[in-house]
Amino acid sequence: MIETNSVINIKIILISIICILLFSCSNSIVNSKYVITNFTEKTRDTLYTIEGENYTTGFVKLKGTVNDSIYIIINDGYKKYFNGDIDTISKVDYYGTNPMKFEFDPYKAEKGKLEVEFCIL
Repeated sequence: MIETNSVINIKIILISIICILLFSCSNSIVNSKYVITNFTEKTRDTLYTIEGENYTTGFVKLKGTVNDSIYIIINDGYKKYFNGDIDTISKVDYYGTNPMKFEFDPYKAEKGKLEVEFCIL
């Protein structure tokens, strides 16, 4: 009888821990989507967290075509260069302490069409 109660107590503790973990994770996604066709100027965007939510990842998804080199900067980090046909996702660790920043620079490109999704989750 003692073994049965111990097993039940362990199951209750494990179920409680799993529930706490599931409900403590953020379901709030903050994102911005747009299409860049103007290659004469830089595009900047900033995402702000929802108060009380937890975040772990920031990403930028790029898809499209440009006629020469472009670059992006995520959260004031280093430049990531792309050219030609682009279909990529760049991820960074993000914990919600500051707004998440994105910058697109057309650099040498003069034309193209680029779909951008900028997101924190």
